Amino acid sequence: MACGACAAADYFPLQVGNQWIYLASGRIAGDPLVVEVTASRTINGADYWEVRGFPGTAAVWLRMTEDGRLLAYDTQLGRELLWADFARPEGETYRTEIGVCNTAARISSRSARVSVPVGEFNNGLEIQYPPSGCADAGLTSEVYLPYVGLAQRTETTFAGPRRWDLVYAELGSVTYVSAPETSFSLAIDKPVYEIGSGSPPQMRVRITLRNTTQIPVDLTFSSGQSFDLVFRNDRGEEVYRWSNDKGFTLALRRMSLAQGEKNWMVLAPLGEPQAPLKPGIYTAEAWLTTAGTPFRASVGFEVRSR
Repeated sequence: MACGACAAADYFPLQVGNQWIYLASGRIAGDPLVVEVTASRTINGADYWEVRGFPGTAAVWLRMTEDGRLLAYDTQLGRELLWADFARPEGETYRTEIGVCNTAARISSRSARVSVPVGEFNNGLEIQYPPSGCADAGLTSEVYLPYVGLAQRTETTFAGPRRWDLVYAELGSVTYVSAPETSFSLAIDKPVYEIGSGSPPQMRVRITLRNTTQIPVDLTFSSGQSFDLVFRNDRGEEVYRWSNDKGFTLALRRMSLAQGEKNWMVLAPLGEPQAPLKPGIYTAEAWLTTAGTPFRASVGFEVRSR
């Protein structure tokens, strides 16, 4: 039986333009994860929102019901799947179809403490997933924050547990500017990095194109590459380029950004294991690889010896 009073909070805000960025930790952490709401659509009289970025799926159509259930519409099966039931009483197990390796779930707490890069909270809704028939695969737990969404996810992998932590969110009017504008920015996770023994640290880089005007920003790319990133020393010499070990398709692409944000996020090593960057002042510079209008931004940082 659902807990009617428990369904008041919106644990998965669905609005076109909403975005969540997650950083992974674990033995096979992988690249950062960008989840975004890209479109809306009416299916069988119900409104759904297209969400992209979840591992293992190109896109999923989701909706929240008034009684606190998060449903996904399976276009191949032609029916709805229950992803999460936020209105269930604590401790009660229910069936879920959030993934092939997860068939059961239960809300373990509605006041879970969670510490993620965006802050520390004690009002998380924690869902735990009992072991399933899949070996070394599947979700272990999730923590959702009211009116924010998924804050933390833990999953089982063949190399051990992997955890995704929320590092950035753009949610409707929660992240906003006071006047219409277009901006392109580069953000790094700290101003000073320390180099010691062992592998050099990694820089977390977020590249953001934001448009809050009434005029769409139209972009044209000549390949599968959308951006590039370089580090320069205090003499202007290039010491790192993100794209050097990457391969990209040769295909003309176009993208239009109406109102909202588009984010790209990467982890950039500060040198090679045997040759970390030397102590000094550096500049990180990023740009979109577009034809026509240039979008470029830079930020300085310092490398010190530990």
